[in-house]
Amino acid sequence: MIASNIKIRAFNTETRREAKSCVSVTSMVLSFLFLLLFLCTRLQAQNLDLNNTRVSLSVNNVPLQRVLSDLELQIPFRFAFNSELIARQKNITLDVRNMKLDTVLNQILNQTSINYSIIGNQIVLQEVANPLRVTISGYVLDSITGEALPQAILYLPEKQMAAYANNYGFYSITLSRSDTIDLMISYIGFSGVHTTLAAMKNTSVNFYLSEKKTEINTIIIKKAQPDDNVKKVPPGKTDISMERVKTMPSIGGNGDILSTIQMMPGVLSGLDGRPGYFIRGGNTDQNLVQLDEATLYNPVHLLGMVSIFNSSAIKSAYLLKAGFPASFGDHLSSVLDITMREGNSQNFEGDFQIGTVTGGLTLTGPIMNNKGSFFISARRSTIDLILRPFEISNYYSDYNFYDVNAKLNFLVTKSDRVYLSFYQGRDNTAYSTDSSWVKTIRYGLHYGNQAAVLRWNHLFSQKLFANTSVVYNRYFHDVTARQRIYAAQLYSGIVDINYKTDFYFYPSEKHKISAGLNYLFQTQYPSAVTDIEYGSDSSLINPSQIPEKYARRFAAYFGDEFRISPVFSLYLGARMPVYITRGATYTRFEPRLSFMH
Repeated sequence: MIASNIKIRAFNTETRREAKSCVSVTSMVLSFLFLLLFLCTRLQAQNLDLNNTRVSLSVNNVPLQRVLSDLELQIPFRFAFNSELIARQKNITLDVRNMKLDTVLNQILNQTSINYSIIGNQIVLQEVANPLRVTISGYVLDSITGEALPQAILYLPEKQMAAYANNYGFYSITLSRSDTIDLMISYIGFSGVHTTLAAMKNTSVNFYLSEKKTEINTIIIKKAQPDDNVKKVPPGKTDISMERVKTMPSIGGNGDILSTIQMMPGVLSGLDGRPGYFIRGGNTDQNLVQLDEATLYNPVHLLGMVSIFNSSAIKSAYLLKAGFPASFGDHLSSVLDITMREGNSQNFEGDFQIGTVTGGLTLTGPIMNNKGSFFISARRSTIDLILRPFEISNYYSDYNFYDVNAKLNFLVTKSDRVYLSFYQGRDNTAYSTDSSWVKTIRYGLHYGNQAAVLRWNHLFSQKLFANTSVVYNRYFHDVTARQRIYAAQLYSGIVDINYKTDFYFYPSEKHKISAGLNYLFQTQYPSAVTDIEYGSDSSLINPSQIPEKYARRFAAYFGDEFRISPVFSLYLGARMPVYITRGATYTRFEPRLSFMH
């Protein structure tokens, strides 16, 4: 009897072990199935992209629930909401055609007190608490190409205050909560927009402006007010309209930005054949010229008669002659900041240009399912081709130049965008009084710029925007003279590698704070040679063998544009650069103070 009991206990123990093993296997299978179901749901959610879904909607004073039902017929999502919450909202008025779903949702919900979130294939609508202050932010864009419009103006008539988009078209306005606000958006060369927005909650809104096409019937000339030149913010800044540039007289015939600048007040063109422009008694090397944040040196073709900036490749530009913000340093006279076109993210297009001295081709279009765009524009001089049939036996010249602008931009996430810009331009000339290059003295001149810029825009929140850039730019200048066994050459080169991060913070409607860090590593290649027994090209300068000279500069800056009242503004900032060269270190403190009325 005792033995039997022992056997039964052994049997029961073994049975429990098998049961536990079965339970463990079942648990693993169920866990695997739940994991597989979760991954499938996540994969399905990833495939459902608001940016890839486009809808059309035309409603006038229609209940929100009916609007949501109409949208569900066009999208792969379903709305989840509380019926009482939807019933409390006011009727919706909207008219859009083939627009991204996220943009349409924002425009609809901006008229309500509702926010949304994505969970799987559901759009969950929830009510948000009304804060005492709200932030309205977003981008100002071209309605046709989708390109950002930098430095666009957003004006609130009731508060008599204006906000400005940054160089990437981003704006942020923080103000007291109210039912609605009036907002006017404008940009040079584009038709303005006057709209009314609900200001009951934090809102993201993108504004799309259309290019202005007007007919001038009557021109009225009015006397300027005595204080017009000091009421502009910031002082010394002049926005340059590309429409104006293209209509101004120029040697190339297609408009030239440097020729336009030379006609502005306070700007003097080069004298005695000297290229460039001069401001307030400064020299040409004291003008900072930037293309998509890359510094370009000696920005001219054809010995100063044509600029290196192709008008077809420029989106916007401004000239700053005074009141420099803390983000700029090292140059005393002016800043010419030029932004290259981003490309059409909606449609493919192209054009061909031909002028008196140049011809070029421009192509642009969308990439990656309209999440990005490309832009490329190239031009070349036609002088040598036109003059070649007229060459005479005792004269020879072969002057030509070219430049290429290219740009890619990608929308990585809703808060991240990446830009890649490229520029290359070069002048080549040879001159001799004999085309055989044997009898008399002959000259050669070659110079040009090359630049590549990688930029990353990140939106931390509605109030904090950041841009990080890595910039490479190179300039060289090569002059040679040869006659029989004699030769002389002068070579000069500069290579800059620039790392920078800029932050833009908009805490309230009265403050616009900027701060940043910048590191510049510069290499210079100065060299000259004279050879009285010139016999081959081996005696000329090899740029890779020139002793290099290095310089480094680290800079940090901070600035606050403070609006004291509707008529008084104050800019207070500081910049601290540290220069390191040849084992020596120099530190400077550069304060900034501007008072505007």
